[in-house]
Amino acid sequence: MSPEACAAYACYAAIDDVRASIAGSASGVELISCGFGEDVTIATEVDACATVPVLTDGVFIGDATLGGS
Repeated sequence: MSPEACAAYACYAAIDDVRASIAGSASGVELISCGFGEDVTIATEVDACATVPVLTDGVFIGDATLGGS
């Protein structure tokens, strides 16, 4: 992993309730107050989807082949 990925992982691993931490952040509070609370919940799900968005020629395309078999 890159140093940035290691730092992000260390922060993630140190938080007991990631959803509550994100929801309590300035951006989380703003999103929730604008009616996007479910988006905050979805954004903090772990292993919820096998597809990864990949930027290809300026467009995000779902790619289920990454990270797997």
